Amino acid sequence: MSNTENISCPLPSDIASVTFLNREDVVDCLKVEQPLRRQTQALVTLARSKTIDQGDLNAALREITEVVSDVLEVERVSIWLYPNNSFSQTIPFWLSLDVSNAQEVTNTADNTVIQLSLAHSSMKCLDLYEQSRGCHTSGMELVATDYPNYFRALAVECTIAAHDAYTDPRTQEFAQPYLIPNGITSMLDAPIWLNGQMVGIVCHEHTDLPRQWTSIEVNFVAAIATLVAHTIEACHRVIAQKQLRQHHQYLLSEYHDELERLVEERTAELTKANEQLQQEINGRSSVEAQLIKYQHHLEELVEERTREIISTNEQLQQEITNHKLAQKALRESEEQFRCLAEATFEAISINEQGKVRQINRNFARLFGYKPAEVVGMSFLEFVAPESRSYVRQMIELGSELMYESICLKNDGTTFPAEVRSKAIPYQGRLLRVTAIRDITKRSQAQEELKTSVSLLEATLNSTTDGIVAVNTVGVVVTFNQKFLEMWGIPEEILRSANFEQRHKYFQAQLKEPDVFLARVKQLYAQLDAEGYDRMELQDGRIFERFTYPQRSGEQIIGRVWSFRDITERARAEEALRQHLRQEQLVAVMCDRIRQSLNLEDILNTTAEEVRQFLQTDRVLIYRFEPNWRGTVVVESVASEYMKTLGMVRHDPCFGEGYVQPYQGGRIQAVRDIYTAGLTPCHIEFLAQLQVRANLVVPILQGVSRQERVSSWEVREVEEAGGVEGGVLSTYPVPSAISTNLLQRNATLHQSHSHSTAPSPALWGLLIAHHCSEPRQWQPLEIALLKSLATQVAIAIQQSTLFEQLEEANHELQRLASVDGLTQVANRRRFDEYLKAEWHEKAQLQKPLSLILCDLDYFKVYNDTYGHLAGDFCLQQVARTLRQALKRPADLVARYGGEEFTVILPNMDTKDALLVAEAIRANVRRLAISHAKSPVSQYVTLSLGVASIVPSLEETPAQLIVAADKALYQAKAEGRDCAIAHTA
Repeated sequence: MSNTENISCPLPSDIASVTFLNREDVVDCLKVEQPLRRQTQALVTLARSKTIDQGDLNAALREITEVVSDVLEVERVSIWLYPNNSFSQTIPFWLSLDVSNAQEVTNTADNTVIQLSLAHSSMKCLDLYEQSRGCHTSGMELVATDYPNYFRALAVECTIAAHDAYTDPRTQEFAQPYLIPNGITSMLDAPIWLNGQMVGIVCHEHTDLPRQWTSIEVNFVAAIATLVAHTIEACHRVIAQKQLRQHHQYLLSEYHDELERLVEERTAELTKANEQLQQEINGRSSVEAQLIKYQHHLEELVEERTREIISTNEQLQQEITNHKLAQKALRESEEQFRCLAEATFEAISINEQGKVRQINRNFARLFGYKPAEVVGMSFLEFVAPESRSYVRQMIELGSELMYESICLKNDGTTFPAEVRSKAIPYQGRLLRVTAIRDITKRSQAQEELKTSVSLLEATLNSTTDGIVAVNTVGVVVTFNQKFLEMWGIPEEILRSANFEQRHKYFQAQLKEPDVFLARVKQLYAQLDAEGYDRMELQDGRIFERFTYPQRSGEQIIGRVWSFRDITERARAEEALRQHLRQEQLVAVMCDRIRQSLNLEDILNTTAEEVRQFLQTDRVLIYRFEPNWRGTVVVESVASEYMKTLGMVRHDPCFGEGYVQPYQGGRIQAVRDIYTAGLTPCHIEFLAQLQVRANLVVPILQGVSRQERVSSWEVREVEEAGGVEGGVLSTYPVPSAISTNLLQRNATLHQSHSHSTAPSPALWGLLIAHHCSEPRQWQPLEIALLKSLATQVAIAIQQSTLFEQLEEANHELQRLASVDGLTQVANRRRFDEYLKAEWHEKAQLQKPLSLILCDLDYFKVYNDTYGHLAGDFCLQQVARTLRQALKRPADLVARYGGEEFTVILPNMDTKDALLVAEAIRANVRRLAISHAKSPVSQYVTLSLGVASIVPSLEETPAQLIVAADKALYQAKAEGRDCAIAHTA
């Protein structure tokens, strides 16, 4: 099946509706589906890996890096963890434990997990796999101080897809120490998230040419990062379970050992007791004898014990007396506590196990209850429902607390409260004393303060200027959001006490940081001074800077700095200057077109002047062929870049689909070919030409000058409004110019939108290449190239018209010199050419030969076959004469009627006679029937040959006469022969 055949695919929802997919569409779908299938299969394979169930983290990570390297076809895949997160610390810790300290692990596992720091200072490599070498390494460390942009990008953006790692600001700091030595061109880093924290990254590094990471690949590496997190967590869990089982076995073994030891000890004790019992039985008789003696002794002991009890009773009576005194003191103390509780301003409650046991009057009055109603209620009943969960958590945290909550009164109303709570032991019980204070007025005051501060902040942030205030020692007091946006400085750096770091951040953005620093020092040396100046930033923006001292009364307490972005105003001024230069350049080109018809000089001069004006690396004019291949016909290029003049190039992405947009005036302004969303084949084509940014304007033919100007102006209106959809909408037009342009073309745009004029022909492209770096093409630069493209089109059209005029004149000259019937030179051309050759050979003293040819009995042929056949015969004979001549200088002419002549410069009689014989033979071979000819049954030719070395004293007529005599002689000798004249 050929590529032009279609594949039908009926949809299930409508059998009658059939969608035909082109084979290329199917192939494209398969190209997308195959990587997805490989990625899905890789994820399933890794998820089912047995190394995770075995708890072998190193093996699991090696398997992941190998599979991902194969699926993504990248050279290096590595896994890194931050050393200051929980898992980077606990993984080595768990792996290093043995069974003997399993109990310690169980007790400390929950305490080893810490929160991730917001600013990671380094990361370590768990595994790095290199596909070409097939080896794994680990233990490397990256320090944030060495690569601050990279670590900052990880903290802010998480996922880093650097298509060109050498130029990407997030990764270009790796170029010298890492990327270039290893041949790495592209990087794709995905974060590893665990328990809501980023614990590390999975890094994918591509070598060879820069690689455009697709969204499918980004999603795949994100899934791999998630799988790595699950793998770490699973291995952690497997190891913990294994250690738990080992600990269980250890405890079980200890239990059995202890049980056996106790049984043995008890058995030994029973054995010994049995032996003693046996001895006692044996010695019972002696014991009975001793009992009597012991009875007497016991009586003595009873008497002694009785005396002790009496003494103890006396002591107990004293203690009871003391206890009563203590109870009295306790009641007095409780009364004092009650008085203090009643006298305090707070509402106080004493709670036990969450139930209220006692309150003061303020508590009952504050919540609107009777004291008897409160006792026994849950303390949480006095807390608003939305705060109960929070209060319960606070109570569970510790013994002494202070927090704010929303309390609930008996009537259902709520109020904000400050709560102080402390747990105290009392008579073997744990009570919680809670003091509650109504802070409604304080909250209202705080809200009013917040409102006031919010209004001040809103006022500060509503201004279009970036404002920052510092005290006399340079500490930032306040600033607005506009200041952060203008300078792009992180708030933590701005508030930092590290003045040097802050100043370096500002200086890095300025074109002249030393000048700015000197002015700042002057202002701080003179506290009451005010200042104003302009600052240019590295990114092209221009700020106005105002500063004045901040006073409190008569005392200077700081300084206020105000920054205003005047970039647009400055650009408008520069745009006006460039516009004047543009008009001058276009005017010069117009004069050049009017004064010269040399198209090559006009185009070469234009290309050079445009390159100098735009300060770019290459300007060229590219002419299309019918198959949309093209040739660089004009070029101006800087010496350090490749020359493309005369190259026949073919952009594989350019086809019929691009013709109509360019015929409609489409302009392509690309800031950076790697970020402009171009197709891969187009990027490759431009990269071969060393192009980083380009500006392309079509050169159109077949449009009048007025129509072309109108078309450009309408395009300007549409593009200024963003209609071009990404081609020009990213280049802001200064407001003054765009307003004038819109007013000037309002009516023109309406008439143009209804125009049905045919599309102009796309002659070629006027192209500006910027090779050294990306470039933001300005609207006035685009307008210049459009105007020059119009002038180039006019010059080309003028040159084309001139060429057409020359061709027409040449055709007229040819028609005036060619016989209409035979298409060989006519008598006029014969006379001119013979005269010119006569003078030239006379000066050079070279021979000149002439052959006169006459068709034998041609009048009879016409009478026999008719004039149409006669004309056809003359045409065949003329064609045969032309074919017999091999030199460009030889000329065949129709001398008149059936006579032909042949002029042979630089040829003597001998060679001319050979040519004549060849002509005669070729005519006979035509075998044109001539039944009435007395000579032959076919048309024949008689030829007279004459040669002479011309002289300026003689005329060409002498040569004609000689050839005519030779022809007469040939006819006299029977015709169908060639005779040379002899003097």
